[in-house]
Amino acid sequence: MFWIGIDANGNGALDLFIGVNNQGSTKVLQFQTPGSGANNSPSTTTIGAALPQYRITENSSNFHYASVSTALQPGLVNLDLNSDTNTDSFLTFRIPFAGAAGTASLQGAMAGIAGITISETTPLSYVIATSTQQNSLNQDIGGLPKTFDGTQTWRQLGGITVPLNLDGTVNEPPVVIPEPSTWIQSCFGGGLIVLCLLLRRVMGNSGTVC
Repeated sequence: MFWIGIDANGNGALDLFIGVNNQGSTKVLQFQTPGSGANNSPSTTTIGAALPQYRITENSSNFHYASVSTALQPGLVNLDLNSDTNTDSFLTFRIPFAGAAGTASLQGAMAGIAGITISETTPLSYVIATSTQQNSLNQDIGGLPKTFDGTQTWRQLGGITVPLNLDGTVNEPPVVIPEPSTWIQSCFGGGLIVLCLLLRRVMGNSGTVC
């Protein structure tokens, strides 16, 4: 399975999962609650059961999986980023955003499952991962090496994106130019932390594509 975990209130914990479930004869996109733990690190994150009202059947208009090619992305020069002699693949899917609480939409599932109201202007942070089952992240996590300390938080690991707007732009606070005396004080007493999350086409050895 392919997962997108979403932090909608900026506290570093995952509030909702979107799962692409193609196990066996199942072909659905589904919204699921995180488990009862803190959900702010790999070791504290589990995934709750899928409920029928939060499932969307895959079809040609909302799901596409295909081998990487220059026809799909002109200009590509490397079709096997992890050098496992297999051509990588693209996974593309889409889900409705707007909907009433309890419906199979991002707005509806976030309200019905997490109790959080979001709008088109709400910045969201994301974790991407794969798994072989529906209740945990037990394969690869986007942006992280194959070996990492799962007790560290998503933020400490760099495994969660900075807050992003729906159009993919970074949600940055407005730039404030301080007075000269304030600027000098900030230089001596402040610090700047830059968090950069690399979302790669291939996650570990799984060949999963995002």
